[in-house]
Amino acid sequence: MLPIYLLNNIKNKNVADLCAAPGGKSFQLITSGAMVTAFEKNSKKIDLMKKNFQRLKLDCNIINMDVLKIRNNKKFDFVILDAPCSSIGTIRRHPEIIFRSRSPNFIKITSLQKNLLNKAKNLLTKNGILIYMICSFFHEEGKNVIENFLDKNKNFSLQKFSINKINNIDSYIDKNGFYYILPHKLKSKVLVDGFFAAKLKKND
Repeated sequence: MLPIYLLNNIKNKNVADLCAAPGGKSFQLITSGAMVTAFEKNSKKIDLMKKNFQRLKLDCNIINMDVLKIRNNKKFDFVILDAPCSSIGTIRRHPEIIFRSRSPNFIKITSLQKNLLNKAKNLLTKNGILIYMICSFFHEEGKNVIENFLDKNKNFSLQKFSINKINNIDSYIDKNGFYYILPHKLKSKVLVDGFFAAKLKKND
C-alpha cells in the first residue's frame, strides 16, 4: 500500500499491524526491514496468513486477538490501522456495492473506527507514528474521524506523508496533509481504488 511505502525510517522499528489480514501490509513492512507484530481476530484468516509467510520465508509475529483487547502495556514505534469501513473505494472492482439492500450504517462503522483509533493511540511509544487508512473516500469515515480524534487528543499532530519517493504523488496529498484519492485511471493506464490515509504523530 502506498501510505506504507511513503513511510521513512521503519527499518528495525517495532510495528503493530492492526486488523492485519490478509497480510499484505505486514509483508510490505517486513520487506522494508520492520519487526512486525500482526493482530487479526479471524482465525481462518490467521491460518492463511501463516501459510503465506511460511511460503515467503518471512518472520512475522501473528497474534489471533481482537484489537480492542490488546493490553495497553504493549508499545510500538509505528501502529498501522487499516480500519473496517464501507469499502466504497473498491467500487470500480466491486460495482455490486451500490446494489446492496442496505446502505452503510455509518454510525456503527465510525463508532468502531473511533474505538480502534483510541486503542491504537495507547500502543504507541513517545513520538510514535500512527497510520490510519481505509478503502473509502467518504469524509464520514476519513477526514471527519481524524479531525474528531485530533480534537480530543491534543498530544497528537497530523503529519504530511513524505512525497520524495514517487513523482507526482503530491496530487494525492490534500491541503490538510491527508492521502486522499478517488477511483480513477492513472496516466500509465493503471486503475486505482479510492483510498484515504492519515499520518499522526504522538508528541508525548
